[in-house]
Amino acid sequence: MQIGNLLSVRRLAVASALLTGLASTPAGATTINSYTFVQDAYQGTQFTGTLSGSFTGAVDVNGFMNLADLTDFHVKFDLFPVFTLFGNTLPTFFSFNIAPNHVSSLTFIDTVLPATICVGAAADFFCSGNNATGAVQVAGALLQTTSFPVITLVSSVATTPIPSTVWLFLSALGGLGWTAWHRRGRELVQSSVTARS
Repeated sequence: MQIGNLLSVRRLAVASALLTGLASTPAGATTINSYTFVQDAYQGTQFTGTLSGSFTGAVDVNGFMNLADLTDFHVKFDLFPVFTLFGNTLPTFFSFNIAPNHVSSLTFIDTVLPATICVGAAADFFCSGNNATGAVQVAGALLQTTSFPVITLVSSVATTPIPSTVWLFLSALGGLGWTAWHRRGRELVQSSVTARS
């Protein structure tokens, strides 16, 4: 009987250790980054412009932010001396490599009526040609720039999923309950042995 109890205690201890080990591993931790950007020197036949904005999103395991990862996107285009365009919706295309040596990798296409704004590779392939790094088509006019956007990291927050913490808490609570139950069983056995003697 003693050996059987010892084996069941060992099995329970091993199962508890495995459960605690599995529960404490972070599953799907995510980093949320927020950036601002400014791209100037847009030139047209009659106008000049400056593009600025911000974006926030989750960074994937390869260090990229894509359209599906975005949670917030704002763009502002100042067309001098005429007017300012604002956009607060997600772009139709977006890609950004967060590595410091890939600052020029910001690429997006956004439609802010009455304009289409293209930055990065999208400007060259979809909006203007001419090796531009930025292009804005507004009211029949095309403004372009060859300067890269200046991108600034505003905040970076690592999130930890709650479910792994909950499982860890529940396994610890179960372990405490088992320990209390096991001690109570021992006390009963010891009290009955003491009462017989």
